[in-house]
Amino acid sequence: MFELTLSKFLRILSCALVTISIACVVAVKKRGEREAPQPPVDFVVVSINTGTTDRLKHDLGTPDGYSSDEANTSKHFYGNGLAWGAAIDAMQAYVRRVAPQIVFFQEIFDSVKCETIPEDARVGFVCEGWASNDQSVVRTVLGPGYSISCIPGRSDKCLAVDVAFGAIEGCPIGSICPTGLKGTPVPGCGGAARHGFALIELAGGGSIGVIGYHATSGAEPDDSECRIRQQRQIQRDFGALANGEEVARVLLGDFNTDPVRDIETDESARQLSEWIRESPLDFISDVGVEAIETYPGRGNIDHVLGDGIKGACRYPGIGGLPPVLEMTYFDHVPIECRVQLTDISGSRIRRAPR
Repeated sequence: MFELTLSKFLRILSCALVTISIACVVAVKKRGEREAPQPPVDFVVVSINTGTTDRLKHDLGTPDGYSSDEANTSKHFYGNGLAWGAAIDAMQAYVRRVAPQIVFFQEIFDSVKCETIPEDARVGFVCEGWASNDQSVVRTVLGPGYSISCIPGRSDKCLAVDVAFGAIEGCPIGSICPTGLKGTPVPGCGGAARHGFALIELAGGGSIGVIGYHATSGAEPDDSECRIRQQRQIQRDFGALANGEEVARVLLGDFNTDPVRDIETDESARQLSEWIRESPLDFISDVGVEAIETYPGRGNIDHVLGDGIKGACRYPGIGGLPPVLEMTYFDHVPIECRVQLTDISGSRIRRAPR
């Protein structure tokens, strides 16, 4: 017959209490796992105006193969877009080194246009030896690991997303979608839209909104008025970005105005400053009288802003960082920002359906 001595009873009771305790800890941990916020999402965002101009001092210093003659060819046949072979190679090396998750290019040459360029204007440029089945400049720079979507009618302005990070809504993963971005043209300001937007469906769940912008350039009142109207259209499109749902958002590109240095001379700078001050957007890139000039001699006209996103930026060729290219070619400095979603468990990050 089984005897339940006091010592046996105490051992059984002790085991039972330990088992219950472990079960409770596991249950609490599981509840905590469900309730705890997800870890921050860190990623790199880059805005690059890859264009050039014949107004730079191309003939100074040691000859590098790109003189004022090549600059003149670039202006007349390549629209000053990224087309010079050495510059393409340098930009490719820069992107591979930084490995950004989101890139917005402005003024990147569309090599489909090579078929219209005469042979004597091809030497040294991407069109030298070009064939119709050659990959595009933007794909050459990025490699195969990105989805690419461009503004309709603006094949030089393209958003790219690392396929391991997320997918551009409406663009098959790893594809080039020449008209994949949404954007509303502003009548009287150059035909096609100057901005494009898309939702990025994150690989880890949820989505963020991105708007790439390349504003009308120029210092005339009509140029400023176009920028004002473009900014207002972007404000409206921001509301449509997620079909009424709140998402974290990134706005980046070449605004062609400095919201601090130009505020007394450019109405579009004044409006930009007021808009950002009253909106949930904040500058992630530098801004102010001491801000780095992203267009040397012109001011700080390239910007990265975020809503529900924070971070810090650096600038190749400045502050001890190597430039993208040693030779005189690019007229803008890229903005390279490491950012973090600040409200990953809240309403600003649209969660993936379950």
